[in-house]
Amino acid sequence: MPPSPGFRIHDLRHTCASWLVTEGVSLYFVKELLGHASVETTERYVYLAPENLRQAVSVLEGLSKIAQVAGEIKPEKAA
Repeated sequence: MPPSPGFRIHDLRHTCASWLVTEGVSLYFVKELLGHASVETTERYVYLAPENLRQAVSVLEGLSKIAQVAGEIKPEKAA
């Protein structure tokens, strides 16, 4: 079966990167796998993983709570 009109091998590369980012693979690792010279090129895929940003914020919130319990930082006062 011949490829669809307009199909390029590069489309498979883009699909691979999209799948990796969607599954939460670090942009750094996607950059390395694709051979991009800079992470800025790979950042075009970041929109595919908004949940990763939410997860990162959750990690920071958890670390903040641990630091509060350990007495390393003072809890914020309610406004």
